[in-house]
Amino acid sequence: MNLRLIPVVEFEPSMLGIGDYLELCERGLWSERWNDVLGGLGLRPIRPGSWHVATSEFRSDAAFDALVRAYVTDGVELSPGKIPALDGISPINGGYAFSVDEEIQLEPGCCCDLSDLSEWGVAVRQGQGAAPLLIGHGNLSLVTQGSVTTVTLNSEVAREDALALQYAAADLARAIELAELEQNVFADALKAYFLRYAPSERIEQVVQRLVFGL
Repeated sequence: MNLRLIPVVEFEPSMLGIGDYLELCERGLWSERWNDVLGGLGLRPIRPGSWHVATSEFRSDAAFDALVRAYVTDGVELSPGKIPALDGISPINGGYAFSVDEEIQLEPGCCCDLSDLSEWGVAVRQGQGAAPLLIGHGNLSLVTQGSVTTVTLNSEVAREDALALQYAAADLARAIELAELEQNVFADALKAYFLRYAPSERIEQVVQRLVFGL
């Protein structure tokens, strides 16, 4: 089993100029429209129609520009003067999607972000027993028993709708290590983008806040 935790960025449709999301869904046109919009930035969703894009997709200036407009400059062009104070910057929404053999099994829920990886790491490294995850709305939990770790996504509607996924504990620990590497690669790429278009001594702190929540 090839288990991966994929760092992902969330783009709400309105962030990319789409105001008729529900209408597009009702007409069966959402996925096609979304692919066109993301494709124009050199991006693609992690699965059809998803609001989540893997950080490894961010290679073009257009992709980083869309990201920065959405999460840093409030929709305007990047410049040193448009970067807010650190206390006005939050980690990038998204988080970590679970993929097994290239198939997405679980996407991050509402209010998750890229800094959540530290929570996953602490929960897995503490070893046996149950560990609630203070991620998003707090409806994720993790239990390790012997060599098996169970990740549970509790429904906000009914307990019986909870989704429980089981993985070899060693595989999950390794997936977290690889996700940490991907997280760092993305942080370096984002920093390089900022330094090209808005060089400032504050950039390191800004990137640390956006990607790691520091």
